[in-house]
Amino acid sequence: MSSRRAGVVVLPIFFALSRIAYFALGVRFDASPLDYFQQYPDPLLLRTDLLRTSYYFHMTPPLYNFFLGVVLKIFGSNYVTALHAVYLLAGLFLAVFLYLLMRSLGAGQLPSLALTAILVASPATVLYENWLYPDYLMAALLPFEAWMLGRAVHRRSLPTLAAFFALAGLIVLARSYYHLGWLMLCAALVLLLARSWRRAVLLAAAVPILLGVALYAKNEVVFGFFSGTSASGINAYTLTTLQLTDSERQQLNAEGKISLLTIDPDSWFAQHPELLVRHTGVLTLDEQVKSTGSPNWGNAGYIEVWNQYSMDAAATVRARPTVLLRAARMGLLILFVPSDQYDFSPANRAHLSSLEHWADALLYGQPRSIFRGNQDPTAYRGAQLGARLPEVGWFIVAAYLLAMAYGVRRFLVSLRDGQPPGLAPMLAFTLFTIGYILVIDVPFGIADNNRYRFMADPLVVALMAVAITGGLDALRRLTGKHRHTVAAVPHGGDRLPDEADRR
Repeated sequence: MSSRRAGVVVLPIFFALSRIAYFALGVRFDASPLDYFQQYPDPLLLRTDLLRTSYYFHMTPPLYNFFLGVVLKIFGSNYVTALHAVYLLAGLFLAVFLYLLMRSLGAGQLPSLALTAILVASPATVLYENWLYPDYLMAALLPFEAWMLGRAVHRRSLPTLAAFFALAGLIVLARSYYHLGWLMLCAALVLLLARSWRRAVLLAAAVPILLGVALYAKNEVVFGFFSGTSASGINAYTLTTLQLTDSERQQLNAEGKISLLTIDPDSWFAQHPELLVRHTGVLTLDEQVKSTGSPNWGNAGYIEVWNQYSMDAAATVRARPTVLLRAARMGLLILFVPSDQYDFSPANRAHLSSLEHWADALLYGQPRSIFRGNQDPTAYRGAQLGARLPEVGWFIVAAYLLAMAYGVRRFLVSLRDGQPPGLAPMLAFTLFTIGYILVIDVPFGIADNNRYRFMADPLVVALMAVAITGGLDALRRLTGKHRHTVAAVPHGGDRLPDEADRR
């Protein structure tokens, strides 16, 4: 059995044992976000009116919610068990294809096995795996995407290339974080690196891109925005107006530049009593409260709320452009906080608190938990910078810098030396997707940045395995040269005892 195949056998066994151990610690799948997260429609409507609800729900692209609706319909009251099984399979999928990506990129057997095992058994990975949110599925799919692209180009396989673009298109249709522009840039990247195969690339990418355009065009026609989500306004508000102090917001409101929504949302809604009263005939657009008792953020009136946030954000930037620097500083600091420090299931976090503490300190290099500090944006100003730095996982920063630097070097060498044709596209997609996540995160994610970064972590770990392998190879070469030099130097007129053997 080859070493690569042995790894594919060993990792599933390790994965199963680790999940049994975590189950024994009390970790359980948390599907409660389905009841109250703003990204999800009313679960009752997903059961009873799936197609219309998926089509008209404007907060997110339709595919992930459609998946949830299918699970609810098929498994009924057992839907939590079914979802848990899907997420467990995604974890196994992540373990296997992250390892295969490492090996395809040139990483050695031992670094690949060790780093894959560390990632999949970490408390952060287990917390995401047991929490109903699409980010874990994205994290599992991206290494497979990179591996599949390399395989497609290396073998010049049009079906594999079509599968790569189809999966990238499904990601765009499932998660608004991955904009249509991400898919189009992926296509441009492959076109650039596989110039002799342009016709095949264009054919493979055409349908997924057209489906993404169709989704955006539908939203433009039905709702008035050309995007995968109506919530761009609330993201813009987080980036800008939320960075203001209370007194700054009060002043801008008094000057008529921003609305009361940014200061006293309850009073603003009281001034617009008919905003959420809708009579479209589509329940996901009309209902104000879900059957679970939580607000229905898919109500058509919220599109106007998000638009108001957008206008306030634009006015804030015009009046106080320095808020963008504040947001970037806060976003960068939170970006490298360990990704397990997020608002997951309280029960799961309680069961893993001790293990999480040691992982944050020893694995991620974080001196102090972010939960000990004030999370208000005003606490991230320049004067508080020194107090925020201990919340950063400094080993994470080092890993990202090393992985990205070595990945770029390896990519340039692969272009120059004419290495296997699939290597450069794999590296390019990996580096581009990590860069995309980081660039989107720093200004736009803010408080969620460490959660978004989790989707890039497996790709960074893959590059780390390659970097470690390269470092070990360089060390072996250096050691070998040193030994050869020592052997060639006369010592008291005599040869070293084992010189002939060394030669």
